[in-house]
Amino acid sequence: EIHTKIDYSAIFGVIPFIYIQFCVAAKYLTMMALNLPRPLISNLNLCRRTLSDQSRYQFLQHSKLPTYYFQKSLPRLPIPKIKLTASRFLSAVQPILDQKEYDRTVRILSDFVTGDGIKLQALLQNYDNLNSHTSYISEPCSDNNDNKKNGHSNG
Repeated sequence: EIHTKIDYSAIFGVIPFIYIQFCVAAKYLTMMALNLPRPLISNLNLCRRTLSDQSRYQFLQHSKLPTYYFQKSLPRLPIPKIKLTASRFLSAVQPILDQKEYDRTVRILSDFVTGDGIKLQALLQNYDNLNSHTSYISEPCSDNNDNKKNGHSNG
């Protein structure tokens, strides 16, 4: 059985990089299908190559600005509601699970949302309240990136 109902917003909300790549590929394929002039397509390729050749552009350690230079000017990220996150997760996995797996996932997720999820949400909210100078996600992401640079990982 092929599942055709896909909630792209749930998938692309989680994986924005893939969404951007998808958009670029779709635009390029559309240009090819519309038989746009070759110079326009060549310019697109030149632009892509120029950006990929500039390795200094792609790595933070080559930047002249400190990592958290703009941190104070950024808005704080709101903590997502656990029920909304669970709903988005279910929308994302439904197309790839068979009905039995999906029903099991719904049960497990429901138990989590009404049990440990409430406790974890409260801990996260408390952590966020104690760190009003930054978003709740900043430190864990920074720690994760530091571990990757040092050859350590969580998985």
